[in-house]
Amino acid sequence: MKIIRALGAAAAVAILGGAGWMALGGASQEPERRLPALPYRAAGITVSLVPPEGVRGGEQAHGRGGDWLLDNGRIAFVVGGKALESGARSAHGVLLDLVSGRGFAHDELIDLRPVVRVAGKPLPLRVTQTTLVTDAEFPFLRIEHVSQNGALRLVTDLLAPSGSRSIRLSTRLYNGSERLVRGVEIGDRTRWPGAATFAPRVGFPRLTSRAEVPWVARQGRVLSYALAFPKGPVEATFSFDRIGQVGQETYARVGDVPPGGSLSFSRELIVVEGGLAPVAELAFRALGHKVGRVVGHIEPAPAWATVEARYADGKPALTVRADKDGKYELPLPPGEYLLKLHAPGGEDERRVRVEAGATVVSRLVAPLPGRLSFRITDAAGLEMPARVLVRGVPPTPDPVLGEVVEMGGGLQNVLYLRNGVGEADVRPGKYRVTVSRGPEYSLIDEEIEVSAAVGRAVHAVLERTVDTRGWVACDFHLHAAPSHDSSVSLEARVLSLLAEGVEFAVATDHDHVTDYAPAVERLEAQRDIATARGIEITTLHWGHFNAYPLPFGTRPFVHSETPPSELFAAVRARAPGAVIQVNHPRMPGVGYFNRIELDAATGQAASENASLEFDAIEVVNGYDLEAPAFIQQNLREYFTLLNYGRRYTATGSSDSHRLVINWAGYPRTYVRVPDDEVGAVDPSDVARAVLAGHVQVSNGIFLALAVNGTAGPGETVTGRRATISLEARAPSWVDVSGVELWVNGVLTDTAPARAHQKPPKNILWHTELDLDRDSWIVVVARGERPMSAVFDRRRVLPFAFTNPVFVDADEDGVFTPPAAEEVAVVPGAAPRP
Repeated sequence: MKIIRALGAAAAVAILGGAGWMALGGASQEPERRLPALPYRAAGITVSLVPPEGVRGGEQAHGRGGDWLLDNGRIAFVVGGKALESGARSAHGVLLDLVSGRGFAHDELIDLRPVVRVAGKPLPLRVTQTTLVTDAEFPFLRIEHVSQNGALRLVTDLLAPSGSRSIRLSTRLYNGSERLVRGVEIGDRTRWPGAATFAPRVGFPRLTSRAEVPWVARQGRVLSYALAFPKGPVEATFSFDRIGQVGQETYARVGDVPPGGSLSFSRELIVVEGGLAPVAELAFRALGHKVGRVVGHIEPAPAWATVEARYADGKPALTVRADKDGKYELPLPPGEYLLKLHAPGGEDERRVRVEAGATVVSRLVAPLPGRLSFRITDAAGLEMPARVLVRGVPPTPDPVLGEVVEMGGGLQNVLYLRNGVGEADVRPGKYRVTVSRGPEYSLIDEEIEVSAAVGRAVHAVLERTVDTRGWVACDFHLHAAPSHDSSVSLEARVLSLLAEGVEFAVATDHDHVTDYAPAVERLEAQRDIATARGIEITTLHWGHFNAYPLPFGTRPFVHSETPPSELFAAVRARAPGAVIQVNHPRMPGVGYFNRIELDAATGQAASENASLEFDAIEVVNGYDLEAPAFIQQNLREYFTLLNYGRRYTATGSSDSHRLVINWAGYPRTYVRVPDDEVGAVDPSDVARAVLAGHVQVSNGIFLALAVNGTAGPGETVTGRRATISLEARAPSWVDVSGVELWVNGVLTDTAPARAHQKPPKNILWHTELDLDRDSWIVVVARGERPMSAVFDRRRVLPFAFTNPVFVDADEDGVFTPPAAEEVAVVPGAAPRP
């Protein structure tokens, strides 16, 4: 970091334009000066450095010790300093946090960084310095980038005068080469995930797309943000991955830059308390528009409501939520608009004309809804946690049952009930209601009709029908709001786990050590679920790794340029006994096995920086449940590693970032522990069991496997004769079509359900093996009928598989893994979960 004194904002730009390239090639021409002490205060602005413990804030605050902190009395923001404490990417010169008011508790900006395209291609840039300019009308921060060849220089000033609600980002690109640079575009890459971005004439994009926009905005729980473009619309690219929206890039075409010349681009980054209405008003005003207002009061106030204004051509102008009293306000430029009300009972619409400076009162009427009430109990009549999924039977649409909490925005058709009691307002019509509590319980799935006059009460009794004594149902890969790509609160995440019957959960947010224990206590659920602190170490170069359980006070791991061997060693040094798990090993782009070029046939990695010193492999990830061929590939690769003596533990976890679609607890890992009383489960016992391989992976089916009478997954038996006893258990709503026996990666035997099924969904199977060498045994069960009732129309098949039981056939006291030349893992022959 560097502090400079400049002659003034305008003079500084002139000097940079005329002599800036001299500094790149030689010593600075600036005279000696006395640097101001920090914190520096002038013109109502305070500039300081973030203390070593980082900014005090909420789950999304990213400022670390040594970063820049600027406060103008109304807003405050953090820009990454040169030194990094931890992080998945270099934060130097990156706008990391932005809030309105004091403290960063409600910060929901992930980052914003300037970007450049030349002739349609991204221009790689590196930050050279972040400076404090003090000899101007007010102090401001300046970020300087340079292209890889040094020919282009990008200077961005972050201007936030005292009391301003926004940062004016003023960027100038200088061409220090002797050539004309054609087709220059300047813009920003902005990430504020957790809720959908809104843009006029676009609305809330749902898929990766491009559009021309005058501004983009995002509503958070407390704060809302907007990026406005006063010089005219820019091209926005909205990016999505399998989780949801990850951010957007906005580019303005500024033209060609001659040798020695420069071009500039300015925009406004706005932050306010409240929803889209106040931030949209500031965005419209930043564009020079005068605005009028549409106000209204919905009576009686519905449980929730949104009001959308559409232009004459039907495209969205603005969408706002009504407050709890049914009041709403839309600031809009002059013009004709169609207002559309969306509420639990249905829709209404009105046309309005807006004039500058005037207020129009609109009367929208919410149709009367029907009241759905629920009471969920166990067989003894005791109320219990449950998940309630409500789907409309055509022509009735799916209902909206709760608050906006999801990536991608919108309301959802699911309720999580802590104590089995709840209610929701819905449009009168026919619905399919599914009440569940995970695959150890029965399920209620019925069609009902709801009227506005009398509503409908649903009383469901869920019975525990699957015996899993001695095992705990675990989810080792979960995200909530501390992760940059989730907006789920910690209490909502714990509630979702309770409703899915998960008994042990590890918090694994991206580069953030999270503890669910306080949320569990607030929900008074200590007897229903045990938890552990964990982290998903999210590297750019090597993939993603979970580490759990972590001691109290563990800080995120430095990994910006750390090779895997050093990263794994750091985990073991700080958390002896922790499990290091490779997540989604073949996920495109970030899979560790892809990054180290692991050969699926030999189990060897081509990368010289590869390390195989981890403990567990996430063989099944929740996002892969509709891709059985992909699961098959992962399982086949796991078998290969076993054949080469790599005794990793196979796990399955949800990787849930949301409260819908990507359900927590599907799949799950069952772990055999000394005491399966949930309130007594010790995270250290779970970790030891995982390291020992006392594990099975389940998506609806539970396996009770015993080899030679007592040995289960992770254990070793001796002798050439192996007697296998298996019971595959499932509730009546989960199909079990058959079981398969795999020995050293080869399918050895199968048992169809019709031959051995015991009502309701148990398969009992006994068989024997004569083995002429040391071998490992894995049992797989699968179903052919999708679990559509709980997966909301998705085609997800039931399956389960055990970790291996090892057979020391030659009784020499040592397990000798099959050699590559002796055992061929049959290509494509792994089970089809």
